Amino acid sequence: MTVARAVWSLLSPTTEPASTQTVLRAGDRVSAAETGILASVGAAEVAVYGMPVAAVLSTGDELAAPDTPPGTLPFGAVRDSNRPMLLAGARES
Repeated sequence: MTVARAVWSLLSPTTEPASTQTVLRAGDRVSAAETGILASVGAAEVAVYGMPVAAVLSTGDELAAPDTPPGTLPFGAVRDSNRPMLLAGARES
């Protein structure tokens, strides 16, 4: 359960959280649900940071596409396994 959903389930329509109660923590992602929580406690503006953008480049004459059929790799070539692995790791973060 996310922090926003936990707070939402504790508040009735006529209840306001205490001014010292935390509704979201630094690092929480702000989606539609969290935006509603923030609006319900009077937080019209909050400081946020965008998601970082990253690029992964694999270079080298020895690299072949990962889907190169077996038995067709040129001599000295290797399938590029680092690029898909690094991209997947970046998406997980």
